Amino acid sequence: MGNNKIEQTLRRMAWVAGLVITAVLVISAVEYKKNSMVRAVNIVVQPPKEGQSLITKEDLQLLLSRSFPGDLHENKLEEVDLDRMERVLEEDPFVDDADAFIDAANQLHLHVTQREPIVRIIDKLGKSYYLDQTGEKMPLSRHFTARVPVATGSINPFDPNYLNNEKDDVYQVFGMAKKLTSDPFFQALVEQIHLESNKVIYLVPKIGSSKIRFGKWNEVDERFERLKVYYQEILPHTGWNKYDFIDVQFEGQVVCQK
Repeated sequence: MGNNKIEQTLRRMAWVAGLVITAVLVISAVEYKKNSMVRAVNIVVQPPKEGQSLITKEDLQLLLSRSFPGDLHENKLEEVDLDRMERVLEEDPFVDDADAFIDAANQLHLHVTQREPIVRIIDKLGKSYYLDQTGEKMPLSRHFTARVPVATGSINPFDPNYLNNEKDDVYQVFGMAKKLTSDPFFQALVEQIHLESNKVIYLVPKIGSSKIRFGKWNEVDERFERLKVYYQEILPHTGWNKYDFIDVQFEGQVVCQK
């Protein structure tokens, strides 16, 4: 019995010693990891669905350098604030989402998703900017021009609260841009939205000389249906350049004018 108790005691001591050694190794590994240096910084910018990137890796590096002085390669892993990096990147008007993480090889990865502009507005004061799919205002890019419809004419200056005012010019232009981008047919057809001072909207197609007199921003779905029927079933027989204006602003009608 005495030998059995000794053996049990030794086994318990060995088990406890194993736990202590394991804990020491884990703590040592964690401390070593914290004191390790960032080996590489990889920045990936997800391109938009349409067109080229509006922001570059160099832009993001400059943005980070303003908030994180020094070379990121010179930082210890414990000094890298991943959450703050994501917040800094997401403050940029071109960035929709940012994800920062460090892999097992001590490489810092920054994955950035860009905002998707759907319209470029040039207001009546000549100010130019983009709106993205959520209605957020975006500046023009120093690098590339997004291939989206351009809105011109008597458009009032941007009001940050425009989404709460259905009568706001920008609200109506944004609604038109969303409608165009939601339908592949009209997305391929229209290159310009023009707003007259009387709030009548004109659409300028990419092909042909005809302009579309769409009317004011109300009951738009039915007018889009009539317009699509005209382009798909009637225009192939009349040709792209026969009429100067295609008018759909009156209920149930498509009026063609020279």
